[in-house]
Amino acid sequence: MLAVGCDDGGSSRCTDDTAIARTMLRRRENKVAFFWETSAKSLRGRSGGPLLDNEGLVIGICSGTQGERGYYTHIDEIHAWLKPLGYEWLWKADASK
Repeated sequence: MLAVGCDDGGSSRCTDDTAIARTMLRRRENKVAFFWETSAKSLRGRSGGPLLDNEGLVIGICSGTQGERGYYTHIDEIHAWLKPLGYEWLWKADASK
């Protein structure tokens, strides 16, 4: 996997990373959200940067760290947030189907 971001506000940079788990975290109001937990801690300045799979597809967006692990919001969570706003066309060739 490839993580992309701007370490400490510098130029964008790509680093190898490994997703070690698809983690479910509880949020407020007893809701849950899925995240990719990675083996490397995300550096400051990487928030909002993509996590790409081996085919170059975005599978998550950097959203923080805890301990020595990085956390990327799972792409399904991002789709669930964008769909009611009318942005389904971003990932579907023909959203009318």
